[in-house]
Amino acid sequence: MVKLKQFTKQNLRQELKVVFGKISTPLMLFGLASLALAVMTPIVIGVSGQRPTLFLTAAVGVGIIILSALFIKAASRILHLRAAWAILITFFLSTIAVINFVLIPDAMYSKAVYRIEEGAFLGKIGTFDPNNIFTYIFISIIMLAIYLFVFGLYYLFYRAKVMKVQSPPGERKHRSAMVTGVAIVVIVLLLISFGGGSLLLLILPLSLLGFGAEYFNTIFWNGGLAILIAFVVAMIFAYDSIQKSARDSIELKRPTLIVACAWIAFSVLLMYQIVWIVYMTVLLTIAPFKVIYFSSK
Repeated sequence: MVKLKQFTKQNLRQELKVVFGKISTPLMLFGLASLALAVMTPIVIGVSGQRPTLFLTAAVGVGIIILSALFIKAASRILHLRAAWAILITFFLSTIAVINFVLIPDAMYSKAVYRIEEGAFLGKIGTFDPNNIFTYIFISIIMLAIYLFVFGLYYLFYRAKVMKVQSPPGERKHRSAMVTGVAIVVIVLLLISFGGGSLLLLILPLSLLGFGAEYFNTIFWNGGLAILIAFVVAMIFAYDSIQKSARDSIELKRPTLIVACAWIAFSVLLMYQIVWIVYMTVLLTIAPFKVIYFSSK
């Protein structure tokens, strides 16, 4: 085993190639099964009253959670990861799955009618049209960036600790950092919920494209409290999972462990967004949103 102090970034990259070579097959099977679930479940269960039922969204959400849990279990066995980390990261990813596949679709369909102004900046591309697949591609990129930004901050902090062979700080500092991070997330989400000038500064690129503010206003006005609580819970589990993987890396003298754990989570989050695009496309195909188009000319 390479000593922790002698481990370089080049060694890290080389060992990570080996790691992902081992889990590539389970990851591919997880992705294919998730895509099949996202396509077939809405078709088999169907919709009621021109919108997906809670049973439908819950079935997809639970199915995705089970599939991701099976993947985490398989990856943990292959890479000899500790069960405590696997449980924490499964809770984190499960909460994200609830947000993506249950809460967000329900919030979007809760809005009775969408008013779409044709001729907006960049035309169709710059318009928040819930019946346009481009909308979901763009939103998935933004949501993935938000998830990875918060999760990545925790990861980079603890990876630096591992590479410096320093024990994680005391429990009080851990809890203080977590509370601070959660408080920032809550403030950001509240700003998004209530809109205004802060919203434009926060998501300026989306606002310029014309549909960012509309999307966030829609989901938070129709399911804001549940989404807010779920997101905060997800970030707490993300923090705890990164902290646990850092401690395991130091105790077991396996510096690649924290990186492997984080990139397993990154891979699942990326897969979630791909599946979500397909899932929303299927939903809008069998149950189109009610939209009124009018010209801005």
